[in-house]
Amino acid sequence: MVKKEFSPLAQTIVLRVPLNYYLESANTKYYPTAAKHLKYLTEIAPLVTDWQDVQPHDEFMEVITAKHYRKKSFWRYFE
Repeated sequence: MVKKEFSPLAQTIVLRVPLNYYLESANTKYYPTAAKHLKYLTEIAPLVTDWQDVQPHDEFMEVITAKHYRKKSFWRYFE
């Protein structure tokens, strides 16, 4: 995981990169880690007070839900 000393926004930016890669690769061995990242991002999202030019978490969730809704095994890990 990302060091807690980084701001929640910095953590979000850093964790979204592998999360997107894991989902795009559609390799199910990565889904537990991807779900863990997404859970953590959901947890820290309220701590971000200024998203600057970064897509807010709610919008990010809408995009990945729409794009990856058929990956049922991933969503089971996320639940």
